[in-house]
Amino acid sequence: MNVAVGSMSNPEAWQGLAHFCEHMLFLGTASYPDEGDFESYIASNGGSNNAYTDSEETVYFFDVGAGALPGALARFSDFFAAPLFTESATAREVAAIESEHSKNIQSDGWRTEQLLRATRGVSGHPYNGSPHTCYHHGTEPTLDSRLWRCLPVADFDTWLACKPQGRTWLVCKPQVALSQLLTARADGSLLSLLKREGLGTAIEVGVEEQTRSFAVVTASLALTEAGLAAWPTAMGHLFSYLRLCREKGALAQLGFRYAEPSQPQAFVTATAASMPLYRPAAWLSGPSLLEGAGGPPTLRQLLGGMTPRAAMVEVCAKEVAPKAPLSEPIYGTRYGRLPIEMPLRATSADLAASWGIRYGRQPIEGEAYFLWRSPEFYTSARTAVTAELFAGMLAEVLQEATYEAAQAGLVAASGVSSDAFTVQLGGYDERLPALATLVASTVRSFEPTPAAFERKVDILRRQLRDAERRQPISLAGYRRGLALQPARFSNEQLAAAAGEEGVLREAQLEAFVAGNLRENEAAEMVRGVRAALPAAPLAAERLPIRRLRRLPPGGATRQFLAGNPEEPNGALEMYLQVGPDEGDDWLHLLLLSQMIDKAATPSAVYAELRTKQQLGYIVQCGSTEADGVRGLVFIVQSSVQPPPELEARLEAFLRLFRGTLLLTSDEELDTYRESLAAQMQDVDQRADGQASRLWAEVATRRYDFGRPWRSSKRMRRVTRDGLIGFYDKYIAAGGAGRCRLSTHVFSQRSPPKGPLRDDPLPDAFFPPTADGFGVDWAADRAVV
Repeated sequence: MNVAVGSMSNPEAWQGLAHFCEHMLFLGTASYPDEGDFESYIASNGGSNNAYTDSEETVYFFDVGAGALPGALARFSDFFAAPLFTESATAREVAAIESEHSKNIQSDGWRTEQLLRATRGVSGHPYNGSPHTCYHHGTEPTLDSRLWRCLPVADFDTWLACKPQGRTWLVCKPQVALSQLLTARADGSLLSLLKREGLGTAIEVGVEEQTRSFAVVTASLALTEAGLAAWPTAMGHLFSYLRLCREKGALAQLGFRYAEPSQPQAFVTATAASMPLYRPAAWLSGPSLLEGAGGPPTLRQLLGGMTPRAAMVEVCAKEVAPKAPLSEPIYGTRYGRLPIEMPLRATSADLAASWGIRYGRQPIEGEAYFLWRSPEFYTSARTAVTAELFAGMLAEVLQEATYEAAQAGLVAASGVSSDAFTVQLGGYDERLPALATLVASTVRSFEPTPAAFERKVDILRRQLRDAERRQPISLAGYRRGLALQPARFSNEQLAAAAGEEGVLREAQLEAFVAGNLRENEAAEMVRGVRAALPAAPLAAERLPIRRLRRLPPGGATRQFLAGNPEEPNGALEMYLQVGPDEGDDWLHLLLLSQMIDKAATPSAVYAELRTKQQLGYIVQCGSTEADGVRGLVFIVQSSVQPPPELEARLEAFLRLFRGTLLLTSDEELDTYRESLAAQMQDVDQRADGQASRLWAEVATRRYDFGRPWRSSKRMRRVTRDGLIGFYDKYIAAGGAGRCRLSTHVFSQRSPPKGPLRDDPLPDAFFPPTADGFGVDWAADRAVV
């Protein structure tokens, strides 16, 4: 449901009212007065739901098991016919909105957006933070052309952003062509020039359609330290390139005919958004297809507005602090202003389009994965950093080499994990072998240059430095990973090792090809890649082994301070370790996680801790797996209570939840079981999704390709007694198998009175996941 009223219709005295209204519609209606009725009904029938408030629209959406759709629609439609807006819910949701806002205060994205709104528009225009009671279409904010320096929370990337005034082109979509022009990675492109001169590492282009009458176009450059020092030169390159584009023109085309089906929730949400904008015949195709080959006239019009005179330029970096004396009132962002001056120069933009797709047969998506396992990865901080740098530099080279192929829907990427280096190819299967040949040739000739190496070292060091300034819930998960996975190294260890070089001396290659390819084509692809990056089978004792630390019965607590001194929130993460996938424990864990997270009010953890107790906006529960070991994770982020109190409240909730299990009716339990069983076997709806699922079985050396359907059958056999027995053993306080690791992250504004706890953990590990190659999984038993 797309309601054509959003935040720009907020009364001046009631900022956030549209967002608040969005929240309130979920909390009881005339026909379904219980606050949690809709959430519970959707969750118990295998679905999910959400909503968002935009400038001119508020969108509500859900998905649900097909048989439950009539009941979901009845509850959903009552949102808009008869919401209750009860006094008790109103008071709580005001606090919830404030909590949601507080988690964004230290986010650079939110801070930058608000700075632009507050400093660029005509007084009284809804865009600049002082909206009228009713927004009138057709009015556009006047752009205040100047340069701003602002002080970010993080220090990962220095973004130099130019935000000219624009408008929406629904049919021609000139922004698509603009994005392709500016983000081109081939030789002669803007990005190639910035990298060659050591000024920048990435370019992003965005079109933020604020209303149906105007949009903001953003071109952002990620600068190196040298680029920050010479930012006028980098900015000059950008505007020179834009001038060249205005002189030469450009075209763009997107494929629509062979698009794979979207997930139902994404499909209905996108279609609802397009219905007010396109004629009915174009509700599906309108957002994707370009008419008029990209619309050269509108593209020229768009480019015509992207000049230094029309731009607002922002330099965002820690180094600008001495020149940022002003403060934005809502987020407290420090900033300053000065005139724009920059050198302009001509650049070369010779972009080829030689990768065409022939439609002699219907193309489908093909995927090819190549994995080199090596015992050298992550044996030390030095080798871990070396692997990251190698993968990053190769990915950059592959981007440039395959840019033209990417314009035809063919992509190549590389990455690294704790035990392997991977290359992934994807796109229309007809040209996938040709892409593999190009990638193999690129890998074979790849020789990192000193400039590329230093640039990647600079990026990695800033990434690691900024990692400590993430939100508290993210830091809690990171600390849990360090505690449980011995192959991981801290950000400090990795940063200290950055800059040291190394080589990959031994590796075993595994490959997986999926799609409409013949066996000989797949084999040829593998041979080409194998020749480019030699590999040989490793002896059993040389294969890398990933193990997870086994927690002792009882509990351990570790405490940390948030890295950002301005962060108002603290966080609790409680991890209850269960163990490997043995018997029905994994099924019990999934079922219990679903019930705790989505049970009817007030039994769900979200409803109790977030809605009723108002501890914070982020309250979640979910199952997790690492290196074959399962567990249950609770996270709560709060600015109103410290982590130890959050844990006490969570433990109190868990004590009461056993009663919820006992009182759950057979009908309710069956609904949960059936919902999860249906979700388990609802896989492989898209070719890329199927390839990803199958590849995960290869990468983890499990090779159990039929697991979803067997798990679905087993889920339907789970009993109440089995579920309660699992709860008593692994979840209940004092349970014989309860193994808890609690991670507390305190706000520096509210640190603990005593020293931070750092309970020791034993050097005991689960055995590595067994190699499932050759196991007769179809028989549901381990017979080799």
